[in-house]
Amino acid sequence: MKIRAYVFYNPGVGFTCNMSEISFEITAATPEELSRKIAQNYSSNLKHCQDLGMNCDSLTYEYYYDIPTFFIRFPYFNITKVAQKIGVNPSLLRQYAACIVQPRMEQEMRIMAQLKKMITELGEVKFWD
Repeated sequence: MKIRAYVFYNPGVGFTCNMSEISFEITAATPEELSRKIAQNYSSNLKHCQDLGMNCDSLTYEYYYDIPTFFIRFPYFNITKVAQKIGVNPSLLRQYAACIVQPRMEQEMRIMAQLKKMITELGEVKFWD
């Protein structure tokens, strides 16, 4: 069974993963620690799904990120270059990524749509052997 895992960053608190489908939430200081904690809770999450009457023999997690978490989780994406590619002021995108400024909902949706488009383009890249 595929479970949606919403991961977001809270300054001063850390990273939170919310899996509302199975009433599970966990917080950690880093994305790596969060991944470890999720893996450690796999068995109890699976049992919880079964206790809820869900038909599942195994779980896979489908991660959803907010803008700050995306850039923290994947630091090799150059914020300035990404901003230029998607048509956003680089300084403003850095402020969004650092949680200094919260984007308007429309702006956030536009940025996320452009990031998804870039990720799709990357997924289509092929290298010769």
